[in-house]
Amino acid sequence: MVKEGAIQWFTLAETRSEVAKQLGPPSLAAEFGKDFLSWQYRIGNVDHEEFSHQVVFRRSDGKLVSITRNYEEERNVDALFPDAETTVHSYPDEKKPEFRLRLRRLSGGRVLMAMGSAQKGKLTGQLVLMRESELPVFYPWLAQQLAAK
Repeated sequence: MVKEGAIQWFTLAETRSEVAKQLGPPSLAAEFGKDFLSWQYRIGNVDHEEFSHQVVFRRSDGKLVSITRNYEEERNVDALFPDAETTVHSYPDEKKPEFRLRLRRLSGGRVLMAMGSAQKGKLTGQLVLMRESELPVFYPWLAQQLAAK
């Protein structure tokens, strides 16, 4: 996933047909909210009730909004989050954190998040790659924290 210091995954510029070519047909597709379509996948060794990947498109323009990778066994993702490029965020705030994540801003207005992992060596079961412009819709608390910095 990291090659020569760059993340090799999705760019979020992929079309639906390009995602389908790369991941195949989804196990489940569902519309949600006013303008979103979710494709969910069971790729690899995954519990039959869980999904390994979730891809979200905006219905109105077909743009890829985010891709989430769920891991059956939590893993160390430190290589994806260099100290100089990583910030830690807490919900609802730093004073009473109920949930924490590491965030790395990437080129092209994207963010990579390690959910539930607030420090080096802390494992995560979920990575999310998302357009930063969509954070107010999906993670409004995080968008507010980023805007305040």
